[in-house]
Amino acid sequence: MAKKAFTIVELLTVMSIIVLLMSILIPALNAAKKYAKQVKQRGQFHSIAIALDMFNADNQEEYPPSEGKDNENPQVQYCGAMKLAEALVGQDKLGFNLSSKFNENGYDGNGATTNTKLYNLSSPPAPLAVTDPIYQENLKCRKNYLDINNADAHEVNDIYQLNNLTAQGFTAADAKDKLVLCDVYANVSNIDPTGKNKIGMPILYYRANTSKIFHDPNAATIDQCTYDYRDNDDLVKVGIPWMPNVSHFMASSGPNTSLNILPNVDTNFYDRIQDRQITQFKTPYNAHSYILLSAGYDGIYGTADDVYNFN
Repeated sequence: MAKKAFTIVELLTVMSIIVLLMSILIPALNAAKKYAKQVKQRGQFHSIAIALDMFNADNQEEYPPSEGKDNENPQVQYCGAMKLAEALVGQDKLGFNLSSKFNENGYDGNGATTNTKLYNLSSPPAPLAVTDPIYQENLKCRKNYLDINNADAHEVNDIYQLNNLTAQGFTAADAKDKLVLCDVYANVSNIDPTGKNKIGMPILYYRANTSKIFHDPNAATIDQCTYDYRDNDDLVKVGIPWMPNVSHFMASSGPNTSLNILPNVDTNFYDRIQDRQITQFKTPYNAHSYILLSAGYDGIYGTADDVYNFN
């Protein structure tokens, strides 16, 4: 009696069908995964929006500043992403201090002889001990606007290499002590050889300057525009953690190699935040509040999958 078995043609036919089904299914699964991440990212933006509205209500109807420099020392970098983290969770994750002047060194900014250390930071100058009466009093006025357990707040040193930070003017203390809120895209493919960026990229924050009426930097100076790309440009220029010597699309400058993508701040920031309603003048979204920006699934600022807190 002859044994029954599949012929080679039948096996190849079945395998071809399986390969065809996989070629259809895998892209669909990837698209679903990206969409789910985007929904999660918008949920995170919603939580931040609620926290910012609470901050606004407590602070004389003012959202946190986002200028790219220290408020007392314009030579020191302290960008919008870092000020957002300070406002919502504090520089030390113990809550925002109502006396803060948003100085990167943690002092209240009342002058060289009267400065008070607001935060128990580990970098020089020496922090106050937790038993110090000033520090204890300081803790009493802290305010947590965002639950630290869900804030996804991390030190910039957890994301970027120190040499890349210092190449763009950040100090070692900046790398260790400064917090940013990170997006939900902890993409395993975006991990550099030293293990950085397991946690997503910093969420960029830009506060609207309601005294400025322009939006198109080609028609006016940046200082006349409602939003200023420079609020986070120093951080964006640090580069892509897992791609050494390559710049973000949105950086005004950065590492220069044969792989470097020429930046276009106009196209990759101002054009993207432009309200598409037909008006006589170009106007940005959220012209009276702020813009939040996630680098999206690819982790690169200025690309098509960036996620904003509008539309």
